Amino acid sequence: PILCATAGIAPATTSAQGSRRERLAVAAGAPERTVSGRLAGDDGIDYAIAARAGQTLRVTLQTGTPSAAFDVLPPRADTAMFRGAADGPAFAETLPADGVYVVRVYRVRDAA
Repeated sequence: PILCATAGIAPATTSAQGSRRERLAVAAGAPERTVSGRLAGDDGIDYAIAARAGQTLRVTLQTGTPSAAFDVLPPRADTAMFRGAADGPAFAETLPADGVYVVRVYRVRDAA
């Protein structure tokens, strides 16, 4: 089974109050889930995705601003298994463990 998420992010014209967290579900049999949003300043969005070991998670960031990036954090971890600012706008990997993975979308610090 493959879990796909495509995030379209645009810079916001107004400032949001803090980062937010959203649960992102990919329906069984659905090939992907697309989400869109806006980032402002240092704020970010955490998308929590429940997955099982052996599933493939694919994430692609489509944005009009080069300052946007995303990281993928494994369950119960603070250290990213993928860092978009260094590794690029696309991630695809077979997941090693059951749990909730976090796709953290943010603006690169120098551009925030």
